Amino acid sequence: MSTTNKSPAPCWKEQHQENKGRRRRELLSPSTAARADVMAMECRNRLMESVRKIAASCNTDTQKLGLLLSGGVDSSAILQAAAVSANVRFAAAVTVVIVDPDNPNNNSRPPEDELYATEAARLYNESLSHTMKHSIVRLSPASLIQKYSRPTIQTLALWDFMETRNSLIISAALHEASKLGLTDVIVGDNADELFGGSYDIYFHEKYVNDAEG
Repeated sequence: MSTTNKSPAPCWKEQHQENKGRRRRELLSPSTAARADVMAMECRNRLMESVRKIAASCNTDTQKLGLLLSGGVDSSAILQAAAVSANVRFAAAVTVVIVDPDNPNNNSRPPEDELYATEAARLYNESLSHTMKHSIVRLSPASLIQKYSRPTIQTLALWDFMETRNSLIISAALHEASKLGLTDVIVGDNADELFGGSYDIYFHEKYVNDAEG
């Protein structure tokens, strides 16, 4: 019987620290920094153009355009950078926050998502001298599941745990948007991949001379 000595797999915390260090070193290299600048500008231009086109297509007497505003990077970039630069005026923004009814002390201060979303909405209105309505919907985890599980599954026409779970808050936000009379909404879904979430794909050395990659 023989045994093979194997190095133990690094725990996720150690691997995370190693990845962070590697990324910082790579970003300090001139070629990576230059590539990042070009990509950032292209991403910004495409985001602004996309928001501008959507707003133009919704500019009718029967349509009201809104934004699902989580307060995160994605929706805040749409609101504060793209919409302000393109002079897009949203009728309303909707924020859904989850509160814990079993820990009232934790609810003495609004959740961070709500604080960020409120500040983003304030800065947007201030920049455009506009009065966009900001509707905040507060739900407990139990009420979110009870109220929106069935309509979410019916709308998606499938039963998948991850897909359903990830869509519950969107369902709640769209329900509120409908109550506000919004006919169209912009969302920031999947923007993580554009705003830095997939670093290893976009900045890996193997893509330096690979235009398609």
